[in-house]
Amino acid sequence: MLGARVVLGARVVLGDAVNVAARLEALDARLAPVPAAGTRILLDGATADRLDGTLPQASLGRLRLDGRAAAVEVHRLDPTP
Repeated sequence: MLGARVVLGARVVLGDAVNVAARLEALDARLAPVPAAGTRILLDGATADRLDGTLPQASLGRLRLDGRAAAVEVHRLDPTP
C-alpha cells in the first residue's frame, strides 16, 4: 500500500462482512439521530440466522445500504421480548 507503514503482527480486517457492518452502523445513525435509551444493535440476515432464535430480534425488512447494489435483510436485537 502506498504510504502505509507496515507493523509486524498487525491484523487488518477486510471484506464484505466488515463493509456491511459499517453500513449498518451508518444506517442506525440515520434511523435514530438522537440516541434513545439503550443501544440498538443491527444485524444482517445472515448473522440473524446464525443466532437461531437465541436472542429476541425484530426484522426491519430488506433495506438499501449505502454502497450496496442489492437490498440487505436487516434485523435489530429487540430488548423487549
